[in-house]
Amino acid sequence: MSPDIEWRVGDDNAGQETIVRIKPPAPPRWHRLALLAVVSLGVGLGVTYASIPEPPRPPLTPTPRPTAIVVPRPTLPPVLSASLQATSLEAAIERDALTLADHAGENNFDLRLTGLDTIADEDRASSYYDLLSASGRWGRDGDPSFKIDATGMLPDGTTWVEIQQARHGVNFRQTRFYRLDDQRWQMRLPSRTFWGGHFRAINTLSLSPTLNSPLISFEMVYPLEDETLIPLVADRFSRAFKYLCIELGCPIKDSPSLAWGQPIALTVSIRATAPYAVRDTGHTVSVTIPSPRVTGYYEVPETQGDPIESMAFDSLLAPAARLAAGYAAHWPDDDHGALLLNAIIDWLRVRVSDEYALSPVLVQPTRHGSASPALRLNGTATRVHYQQLLADEDLLPLETIWRWRPDDALLSGSTNLAENEAEALIAFLDQQFGGDSVIRFLRTLGTTDSLPLAIERALVVNYSDFVIGWEQWIGKQD
Repeated sequence: MSPDIEWRVGDDNAGQETIVRIKPPAPPRWHRLALLAVVSLGVGLGVTYASIPEPPRPPLTPTPRPTAIVVPRPTLPPVLSASLQATSLEAAIERDALTLADHAGENNFDLRLTGLDTIADEDRASSYYDLLSASGRWGRDGDPSFKIDATGMLPDGTTWVEIQQARHGVNFRQTRFYRLDDQRWQMRLPSRTFWGGHFRAINTLSLSPTLNSPLISFEMVYPLEDETLIPLVADRFSRAFKYLCIELGCPIKDSPSLAWGQPIALTVSIRATAPYAVRDTGHTVSVTIPSPRVTGYYEVPETQGDPIESMAFDSLLAPAARLAAGYAAHWPDDDHGALLLNAIIDWLRVRVSDEYALSPVLVQPTRHGSASPALRLNGTATRVHYQQLLADEDLLPLETIWRWRPDDALLSGSTNLAENEAEALIAFLDQQFGGDSVIRFLRTLGTTDSLPLAIERALVVNYSDFVIGWEQWIGKQD
């Protein structure tokens, strides 16, 4: 119903006066009947609607939970915090990294390795010390920059740690082994239990197309644990063979028109903690190397003192020299020039070692031992050395040196003299005609039948004049 409405008129002085009140008229009777019918209809519809079953509610879609973000462990800083406990593994690694940075290469270098219970272990320890200290100081004095890549525990309680350490400004990677003894972590010798004893053999042509020569086949045998490192090892050996053949002039891609006989078969076997060894029979070269995890290796090839490259250059030097000499089928059946070839290989070993900065402990010794003092002499000192060495000897004819056979009974007591004279002759070539003349002479050894012809081809001099110059140089003729 509408509310009552009153209108009031007047002014403020006269007051207010109600003029009229208007009441709404009463509704007709049929309005009430219509209203009653509408109400009744609404109630009925409500009851009917309420009786209809309610459809099931759709399942609620759960709000997705935020994905957990796995934050990787931060890499260790170059120098660990002084707040580290002295008994922690990280502190022990820092201690040894500092020792390597400051003292590697010194005679008193010692990491106090543990587990040396037998003489065999002591021998292994000596070799391991040599590997760790092979190239002198690792970096700036007092800078043990390193990082831990991975770590794990072996069944015998040894902890292995993959480490990067700065060395010569390049990352050097190595797996080292630690054990907790008397509450102190100590580096120990590489544990053989790290390698499970399962091996695989592959032809490395697919890994190293550089070593694609008809004169050499290259296979590798390795433990499965080192499989990820095989391309690196194959690459280092391939590089060494390529560089040696370029320097010496041995063929790589195409075989020259010579009676080459069988190609050289190279096998590189990785044997966990075995020492480096080479077995060279001429047609087959078998190289055994320790695991790259044990020797360590640089991320960047051709880095000073890289252990893998050192073993590659050293083991491939003699095969490459024989190829450059014209390693024909008649060798070793007809081994003329073999004594001079061996002298050239020793001469090359010193120069290649210096040129490519090979690790001294991973280079085979020459006839004079690892130091090779005689082969490192230069200038007048070289001549004086060989004059004194042969002063009291009746020199063998040079043609005898060329045709030398170790099984010749008439010469069996003169082997040392023949070797000294061959070495002196190569020194004479180097001093009087230059190092390139030695390489040219090497290339004639397997393709000529006499020393005079080899000398005249290599040096373009008359052989009789060459002999006179040789005898004067060695002090046997005024």
